[in-house]
Formats: sequence, C-alpha cells, structure tokens
Amino acid sequence: VAAFSEVVVGALLFVPAGVAVSPTFGAGIQFTRHMPRGLSDGIGVVASIGGLCCFGRTGRTDETTELGYAARADRVWWYSLQDFFLNPSFFRAYMHTLRDFPLGAENFNLQSSFKRLKRLGSCVEVVVATEDTIIPAAEVKAFIAVELTEATVLEVGGGHDLQWDRPAHTTELILEFLRELKPEVLLSAQVFAPAEGA
Repeated sequence: VAAFSEVVVGALLFVPAGVAVSPTFGAGIQFTRHMPRGLSDGIGVVASIGGLCCFGRTGRTDETTELGYAARADRVWWYSLQDFFLNPSFFRAYMHTLRDFPLGAENFNLQSSFKRLKRLGSCVEVVVATEDTIIPAAEVKAFIAVELTEATVLEVGGGHDLQWDRPAHTTELILEFLRELKPEVLLSAQVFAPAEGA
C-alpha cells in the first residue's frame, strides 16, 4: 500500500520479508510453486506445524527478550492450535500466502515495490534484527543502501519475532517514528488536515 498510495507519507518496516529471505526458506518457497495443489496443501500443513514448533527459535535470546515472554508464547500456541483445529482452511491460506505472495524470489518479488518507497525519502525506517535467521539483516541493509539511500536502518538485538520478543520496544519504535514525521509532511498529504469548511 505504501508503495502505491500517494496518501502514505512514511513507512516503517519491521524485518521486511520480500527484501531478503534465507536461502533455505527461499528455495522452499520456489519448490512449492511447482507442486500440484493437493501436494502443496499437504506441505502447508507440515509448514504451519513446523513454523509453530520453530516459534522462539529464529534468533531469540534471553538477553534480548522482554519479561513476560512465556505468557506471550503460550498465547501464540493457543491461538495457533485454535486455527489448526477449528479452521482447517488456515493451512491452505498460509501455504498459498507463502507460495503466491512475492517473497524474495526472482520472478515473484517485492523488491520492485520496496524500491517505490524511494519517493518517501528520509521518511522510511527499516528495523532489522541482528540475529534473525529468517530475514538476514545483512542482506536487508545491503538492499537499503543501494535502493533506498535516504532511509534509516535501525538494528535491534534479537530474532525474527520482534513483536513477541520485545513488544514494549516495538511499540516505542512505532511511536517514535510517528513523532519524528514532520507536521508539514503530514499536512501536505492532508493527513490530520482540517476538514473543508471547518
């Protein structure tokens, strides 16, 4: 949306898939694109359950995790199990998102969309996790350095699931980004501008 809408005046991206995925993850996505639907649905079940089993194991460390993680992780498991058992179509939806959404492969990639964010200049901030095993921070930084030269890259410690590992810090990063957007930029896009005739 940010890439194509003139109303958007800034973009804050957290560990953005589509800029880079780990080679193994990317190869798996490519493989499923060539599978018959029935087989890819079966892979979707395995991938969904495997993803849940890997939760908390994508670079998270105790040192970079905020208090209360156990309770948050329990919620993830509970909500996921509800999806798995009460909404079987979740598996197909998850698999088709991975397969058909343009995540990082040459013919299906979001990089062209991310490049459009260049029009936002310095109002783009990209947050990467230093220990992320799914979206390599080094590859994201290399892409930003070439394609979004005015953007800010913020490195934070920890793994892929920042919103679960560090919810308070994630919230503060969002609020800080909003605070730093200049009022004239917001008004130029008629965001928070007075209604006509007011």
